[in-house]
Amino acid sequence: MKRRPSPLTLLLLAVVLALGVAGTATAAKMIDGKTIKAGTVTTKQLKDGTVKKKDLAKAVKKQLGVPGPAGPQGPAALPKVHSTQAPNANFAANTQVQVGAQSLPVGTYVTTATVNLVSTSDGLGSCTIQLGGNVLDEGQFDFPTGGGRNSFTLVAVVTTTAALSPTLVCEAPGTGAATSIAFVSIPVV
Repeated sequence: MKRRPSPLTLLLLAVVLALGVAGTATAAKMIDGKTIKAGTVTTKQLKDGTVKKKDLAKAVKKQLGVPGPAGPQGPAALPKVHSTQAPNANFAANTQVQVGAQSLPVGTYVTTATVNLVSTSDGLGSCTIQLGGNVLDEGQFDFPTGGGRNSFTLVAVVTTTAALSPTLVCEAPGTGAATSIAFVSIPVV
């Protein structure tokens, strides 16, 4: 069987509830913008989206949409990387053949040339980066009996003129082929 609260308990509960609500309402009426010390309310205490344009001072409203001062100069643009791929090339045994070339604007570059050299017989094979017939970098590989394939990566500093750009020249001990021929040149600034 449940007990009912006495009338005295109900009366005390009603008084406490009334005082609690009245106290909160009274506190809300007592605190306003004039009674808060300047600088004590920060953005952490403001709910997002509650400050509207109409709440801002006139001086602040005038600054809205006005560009600020220019920032510092950003870094210089990266130099343009030049990339060229050449078609596969077949050639006779022990014959130097230009298998690729890269046309570049006048300037100085760090140039990388890559190539897969294939030979049908054993012996020494080679590839070079050249500029006007001058060898700037060379790679050699001694092909095993029966030939095979070897990858070359050559790197050179190349200074081009209007008439000269880097070339890739290869030679194989047997009937040969050059595949996956590519140049990448980065300007030296």
